[in-house]
Formats: sequence, C-alpha cells, structure tokens
Amino acid sequence: MAYSGVLKTLIRSSNLGSTTRNFSLVGSQISKHTAKWMQNLKILS
Repeated sequence: MAYSGVLKTLIRSSNLGSTTRNFSLVGSQISKHTAKWMQNLKILS
C-alpha cells in the first residue's frame, strides 16, 4: 500500500513539474508576441 502511495506522489509531482514548464514556455511565447505587437503599434502610430 505504501509503495503505491509513493508512486502516486511521484507521478503527481512530475505532472506538476511538466505543467509548470509548459506554463513558463507559453508565458515566454506570449511576451515575445506582445513585444512584436507593441513594436508594430509604435511603427503604425
């Protein structure tokens, strides 16, 4: 029983880690996109 509990915790923590990694990846993509968008606005105005 204790073994399966440890296994579940490991799986949960690894899922959390990958989610955090994906989130930061998406965050950097959004900020790059926003920077380009802001530059385009400056050029237009």
